[in-house]
Amino acid sequence: MEILPLTYDRYFKKVFSHTNITKQFLEDFLNIEIASIELYENKFNVTNSSRELRFDCIGKMDKKHFIVEMQQWYKYDVVKRFYLYHCANTLLQLENLPTRQRLIRNRSTGEFMLKKEKDYSTLVPSITILWFVDDSFKMKNDTISYIVLPESTKNFILNQELWNNNKKLLEERQKIIAQINNNEKEIDFLQENKMIYALQRQILKNDNNKKYYRWFDFAEKTKNKENNKKDFIKYKKDDIFSEIMRLLSVEFVQEEELKIAEDYCDYNEEYLKQVDEDYKRGYSKAEIKFNEIIKDKDEKLKDKEEKIKDKDRILKDKDEKLKDKDEKLKDKDEKLNQLHNVMINSIKNLYKANYTIFDIHKTLDIPEDEIRKHIKN
Repeated sequence: MEILPLTYDRYFKKVFSHTNITKQFLEDFLNIEIASIELYENKFNVTNSSRELRFDCIGKMDKKHFIVEMQQWYKYDVVKRFYLYHCANTLLQLENLPTRQRLIRNRSTGEFMLKKEKDYSTLVPSITILWFVDDSFKMKNDTISYIVLPESTKNFILNQELWNNNKKLLEERQKIIAQINNNEKEIDFLQENKMIYALQRQILKNDNNKKYYRWFDFAEKTKNKENNKKDFIKYKKDDIFSEIMRLLSVEFVQEEELKIAEDYCDYNEEYLKQVDEDYKRGYSKAEIKFNEIIKDKDEKLKDKEEKIKDKDRILKDKDEKLKDKDEKLKDKDEKLNQLHNVMINSIKNLYKANYTIFDIHKTLDIPEDEIRKHIKN
């Protein structure tokens, strides 16, 4: 193995944590030019009790928020899970929305007052790119994109009776065009939000010579445990891919990590063979079995996380107690210092008043050596 598998979650996140790499991928995939891009921290708690959401890559490009998520395995819940991510992509903007002041009238007093509120007009569209390594959803396209359109658009396409009547068809089409082109109160903002499914297997199969083809071809080559330098000759000439190769080079990993990467490649290959065989028979036992394993692992991980949280709480309590103890000790030290200063001042004052060392010793009950030391100072 020359290059670690890009499709392995930990390495995908590592590569896409680099702004210049993410920028180039988005430009190639979306066929756009990006003026500015910023990557965000990829871990969030959407609600107090929800499990932490962890994105592979999240950020903002020009006037759009984006997420790039890579999915390796066949999972039955991916559509709903990634729809949730897509919604979170918009929801997470709430934290940084600016406020504005609006003039409202107090119903009780009739007086006008300024009220602060979130300025939702600054919300930007969300683009969620879902990179599916193996699953193609039984589709033949490279990609499939979903946006929010009026429901009448779907009804228009599925209404078989309508398509048998050219006059009605054209009339209905004009109505839908008017709805789509309506930008009253920025309602067309809904159409700017996209969920794009990128299907690696179909992209490689179709070979449509798109800009983005090289990303999926490179990723596929890295899945092979026996990959070598010859597989990546053409990618070495490109600055971005040279950097990716540097980040994924086996030269910089320990033997244990290399073994994990090789095991991943072996398991991925065996798993796909099993899934393909089962799909040919009309069902997916491998998928069911795999999802059961994943579910079990997730539950164990959840238990582990809960235990870690409990330990964190205990440590936090201990820290609080130690802080209290430190504060008390600090107070005690201050009081002792004050008493010590009072004692020194008393010794000096008595000595100035012509008390002998013996008299001071009898009066303050302080050893004579101690008294002599402070008198000299």
